[in-house]
Amino acid sequence: MNEKYRNYITCWVIGVFYLFAVIKAAIIPMHVPVHSWQMLLFAVGAFVFYSVLNTFAGRIVFLSSAALGIIYLAIRIAVNGIGSVMPLLSLAEEFVELLVKVGTGYYDETVPYYVLMYGIGLLSVIAAMPIYYFLVRRFRFYPLIVPGLVFFIAVWGLIRYVDKLSFFIFIIVAVISYIRHNYLLYTIKTGDTEAFRRHADISAYFVPVGLVLILIVAFIPKNPLPIQWPSMRDKINTVYWDLYYKYSIDRYDDFSLANTGFGDPSRLGGPVVPDYTPIMNVKAPARVYLRGAVYDKYTGVGWEKTELDKQEYLTDRYYDHEELKHGWKAAMGSTINIYRDNEVYLSASIEEPEQYVEYISRKQMPDELRMLFPEGNMSVTHLNVRTKTVFTPLKILLPIRRLSSMGYALEEDITGTVKADRRLAGNTTYEISYIQPGYGMSALDNFFNISRPGMYNEFINKNLEFLNKLETEDIENAEFFRQQVIEITDLFWQLKRHRDEVYELYTQLPESLPGRVYELAYELTSNADTTYEKVKSIESFLRNNYNYTLTPGYTPEGQDFADYFLFESKEGYCSYYATAMCIMTRAAGIPARYVEGFIMPADTDNDGYYHVTNQNAHAWVEVYLEGVGWVSFEPTTPFAGAMNYYVPLSSSTGGSEDPYSRYGDSYAEQYMDFYGREGYAPDDFYNAQSDVTTGDVILYAAAVILAIALVNLLFVLARRAVLHLIAPGKTVLFLYRYVVSLLKHTGCVIMPGETPKNFAVRVDQRYNFVKMSMADMTDIYYSVRYGCRVPDKKTLKDLFTFAGEVKTKTGQSMYIAARILRRGFLFQG
Repeated sequence: MNEKYRNYITCWVIGVFYLFAVIKAAIIPMHVPVHSWQMLLFAVGAFVFYSVLNTFAGRIVFLSSAALGIIYLAIRIAVNGIGSVMPLLSLAEEFVELLVKVGTGYYDETVPYYVLMYGIGLLSVIAAMPIYYFLVRRFRFYPLIVPGLVFFIAVWGLIRYVDKLSFFIFIIVAVISYIRHNYLLYTIKTGDTEAFRRHADISAYFVPVGLVLILIVAFIPKNPLPIQWPSMRDKINTVYWDLYYKYSIDRYDDFSLANTGFGDPSRLGGPVVPDYTPIMNVKAPARVYLRGAVYDKYTGVGWEKTELDKQEYLTDRYYDHEELKHGWKAAMGSTINIYRDNEVYLSASIEEPEQYVEYISRKQMPDELRMLFPEGNMSVTHLNVRTKTVFTPLKILLPIRRLSSMGYALEEDITGTVKADRRLAGNTTYEISYIQPGYGMSALDNFFNISRPGMYNEFINKNLEFLNKLETEDIENAEFFRQQVIEITDLFWQLKRHRDEVYELYTQLPESLPGRVYELAYELTSNADTTYEKVKSIESFLRNNYNYTLTPGYTPEGQDFADYFLFESKEGYCSYYATAMCIMTRAAGIPARYVEGFIMPADTDNDGYYHVTNQNAHAWVEVYLEGVGWVSFEPTTPFAGAMNYYVPLSSSTGGSEDPYSRYGDSYAEQYMDFYGREGYAPDDFYNAQSDVTTGDVILYAAAVILAIALVNLLFVLARRAVLHLIAPGKTVLFLYRYVVSLLKHTGCVIMPGETPKNFAVRVDQRYNFVKMSMADMTDIYYSVRYGCRVPDKKTLKDLFTFAGEVKTKTGQSMYIAARILRRGFLFQG
């Protein structure tokens, strides 16, 4: 066989294995159902494509097909409108969905299999381009191997896993390429450049050896652990992580655990790797849970957010506060033990109108109960994170301070999570006032136990009965009493409406949920007397019967995530515990929702701040208790008691100030006035502004300028590519006109009556060209245009080099602004 073809085939085979290694390393960690033989076929197909494309006939067919496709689409759009290409847009959407799922490591069967195949084919073609060019077409060792090395390092850095067989193939290809590279350098150094051409197939002798090595490493047993060299490993890790955490910045619009290394909430499960990127510094009186995202819909494999219309649903934030202030009144007849013999009696009778009206008209909790809900203040400073999400405790008090003065407009969704209109900059600080329940205190447990389903309805009926009594009996101050009762009854109608919406949204479960989950929930709650005791039973069961680990296995395909955790795997991290508790609570008929955010560290640092990193990302549960509002629960074993907060139970330390009183006599009225109408969430949150700021204008202008520059660059690259494809004679004619246009930028133009040869002499006098002169180019131009000469490859190469030299030297003669404008944006470069 001819040495040239033997060399070509050898490099071709090496390239196929190199591409196979890249495809396999990229796809294997993403849980995509593609076999190794399919990946090898994709690699072979991609190299066949480029082999055909690098023939004259192949280029003609490819360019003709592309042109015909573009023309066909243009005609179809012109005749039938943009709707005629909707199938292509649908295919593009499926590709985007595929990229999202594969990028997060959770491909599933919702993406059609043919889209997956097309996607892998496209990946193969893109990855094969540099490999084919720098190995088969024009061997270059460093452009061939360095990107591959960077790729494998990046894969390991992102997911801490690299397919070992793929990496071994890459190493073997690198060794063979290095030997070939050194042989090339040696032959050039000795001056016998023909030796490399004659013996370039030296690589072929290493291919069988490489294949044997690949088979060996594919079948010998391997230890999954890294090399155990503690001293060196610790030093490398220390330097690496110091640099990583100093310069690594998380960027996302909406927070989810997927941004912190704890997996995607829409597809739960699988091992996770702790991430110590600094996220926030928090100054607070105690450890607090900071909410970032709330989910309502369980799909069987994860959680999703339902897009809720603010016009149809009441906002949680306001009614959660109102329930805390007034909900206790519906527990009429209950007794709450606070401390030893200190008890609160919630008693009133319609037989004693004055006492009854005084009871239901109170603007705040009894002092003994308010001590269980002290107010706190915190400041939050974002560090290595750029996000729209504003991290807050569950029960915040308006407003969030300092952000509006920085030009941020905030908006609250129905679940009470807060977002800015754009990503918060680094070191942005905001301040929050909030209510911190005394979790872990028996007095608070006793208060929560007053909750029972239907208590709002009973209270409303009691008020209606009292109003009827006022109408039928002669009671002193009846009109005053009636107004007071109507006012509080209207409020409780709204609380009942909110309660009904909560039950509608947060008790939903998929029909596919196995029956044994319902049975377990019933078993755990059947002996509990109150709603709160039922929830605590579920929480305690999860804490005491399941193992915490960051490396659980994946849920089998087709099996419910919560069911698999509860009955089979019985191990996992916070997402497992929180999901299981939320699902069992709903199965017991109690509203619950899945919450993600951050739990602050157990203690402050020496500077008095809680330093929050991605390692503190967490998931927990919020449960709705009628008469109380939303309450946080912690089912994850290692974090049991993390939200506990003890307060002194004495009037001297507890204080008598209502946490809402600093906002005036009627916090509810101010809230409603701000939102514009009663009972609904706002369209804008806090003092939101829709005006475009100066920063926005600058950003948009920069984006437009960058887009024009990119289009100009693409135009230049496309023009150069076309010049290599068209006939050589046409290339010469174009290059001559191009050089003349470049000279024109500096005022060097052909004068009236001046011949091209005279013009060339004048140009050569002005510029000292190295590769050739303008006169030489003019001679070539004349010979092609008038003498029918066909230039050879060397002549074309010299002309391209000369055109580049003209561009450089004329650019040096131009004003900087004119050069940037003409050649960077006006397509004259």
